[in-house]
Amino acid sequence: MASATVNEAESHRFFSTHCFNRAWDLITKPNRTTVECEQMLQLSQASLRHWTQRSDYTARRRPVPLMNVRQLKDFCSRFSGAHETLYGEPSNFLVYSVGGRKFAYFKTSEPERWRFSIKVTPERFVELTDFPGVKPARYRGRFHWVTIVEVPRFPASYLTELVEWSYQKAFASLSKAKQIAIRVSHV
Repeated sequence: MASATVNEAESHRFFSTHCFNRAWDLITKPNRTTVECEQMLQLSQASLRHWTQRSDYTARRRPVPLMNVRQLKDFCSRFSGAHETLYGEPSNFLVYSVGGRKFAYFKTSEPERWRFSIKVTPERFVELTDFPGVKPARYRGRFHWVTIVEVPRFPASYLTELVEWSYQKAFASLSKAKQIAIRVSHV
């Protein structure tokens, strides 16, 4: 019986991302058990260990955690009072809103499937539209909405910061009565 050869570089590349994605799934899971918390920590440590063994790793180029579309959708739906609404033909949008105010949306049809749009500050709008893969959102760019063409290429920490700001902006635009109702119903 022939033994299989293992490519060490490929193994490190696979396990660095695989462990990271499994750890991220647990990070975003509400009400983790004690066992799942332990698994999350172990997977995070394993991911870091494999990252440091990759040939493309340098101390100056530490891995930047990224999000996939599913993780970003989960993140958007976890805000207090957030509602997810799927609009079919002709718009083809998956919209996240709070109190009827949009704070994020995905395009759901080809060729722009899973492009993600959010509202940003005017300063961030100028900054972000200079990035490759980020452009003014169609029909909403004048209101400082941007579209991120490929979510998995955008750093997770920056993306979550932008979404949180967009949510807070939408939430703050609600009447005080609606804000209180949302806070009370999601305690």
